[in-house]
Amino acid sequence: MSLTDAAVDITVTVREDNTVAVRTVSGRDDTVAKTLTGTSVSSAAPKLLLSSVYALCPQAHLAAWGAASARAAAKAMPENAQRVAAETAAEHLRFLAFDAPRAVGLKPAHDVRRLGTLRTLMTQEFSAVKPDFAKIRAALTAETEHFITGPAAGFNALDSIPDFESWITHGQTPAAQLFSALWEQVPSRGILTTPALDPHSPADAETWFTPQFSAQNPTVRGKPRMTGALTRWKLHPLIADLDELYCCSVRTLFVARLIEIIRVLTDWTKTFDFVRAAAVAADTGVALVQSARGLLTHRIRLARELNRVESVVIAAPTEWNFARHGAAEEALSKIEFFSEEDYRRQAAWMLAGIDACVPCRLHFEMPQTNGTTDEVSAHA
Repeated sequence: MSLTDAAVDITVTVREDNTVAVRTVSGRDDTVAKTLTGTSVSSAAPKLLLSSVYALCPQAHLAAWGAASARAAAKAMPENAQRVAAETAAEHLRFLAFDAPRAVGLKPAHDVRRLGTLRTLMTQEFSAVKPDFAKIRAALTAETEHFITGPAAGFNALDSIPDFESWITHGQTPAAQLFSALWEQVPSRGILTTPALDPHSPADAETWFTPQFSAQNPTVRGKPRMTGALTRWKLHPLIADLDELYCCSVRTLFVARLIEIIRVLTDWTKTFDFVRAAAVAADTGVALVQSARGLLTHRIRLARELNRVESVVIAAPTEWNFARHGAAEEALSKIEFFSEEDYRRQAAWMLAGIDACVPCRLHFEMPQTNGTTDEVSAHA
């Protein structure tokens, strides 16, 4: 595997009764960690590598690297929470304005290229020693009001289902149209029961890293976990009501990202602890970073006398959600098979909600037939 060429392979075995068995395998292994091993912790090489390989969430990875390596060296953590907050909001905005509409068969808004200007602004500010976070936040808020909420003062869609459905019906933004199409086209698939990935502290996360732990198929005590906006907002009244009334995991996955972008922009870094890290052993640091797709973990051990990285483990949200017997397998197994075309369409809705940061490739194994393959989603 090259450092930038990875995908999730999804094998759908169709049974004679039209139910399916699903197996997911991430193609992203520990190549990045092996490449980082032996590098100087203070050099530019780790930052350049992480930024290029994890191009969709570089600030989250840089924050995790900086925090874990600082704690391993018994130093103060860099202040990166605002960078991660801004990146999280921007990723949710891009998802709701561009990726999600395509998943439900809508064209993105005609002026969606405005997000390119926002991305350029954020790239410029992040390259500065002291980014102007007030400027970034103002730009994010303006684009969120344009594409998602409408005027923020009149946005009252987050407390109850009636308010939310009223916003869907009367809202004029592309996101209101997106959720209207979601409600009309995407059927309920049942609540996802994969437990949430919710460590109490970096020290708690350290217990995961046994000799059996795999960055390609991470588990907690041998069991898969789910991570993302839905697990962070599971107790939000609207999410709880949606699960109880509709049992609609696809909808709640999308709505959770809507809730989170509003809360992040309202409370900025107070929404939750974006970056946590601790020294968990001599010369060993673990960082927990809340990114748009879920919890990101870096574990770094230093050979401090050489100022070199002795070992690295990176556990990314995509690998948690697409682990064996995990959330993606559970969600995709709920889809009944009628034809490959129909299954691919419905799988695209679910996969958009879970939102892998690499392409997902579907392979079908039909009863007494040869399998076929199709790639159903791709991210740069």
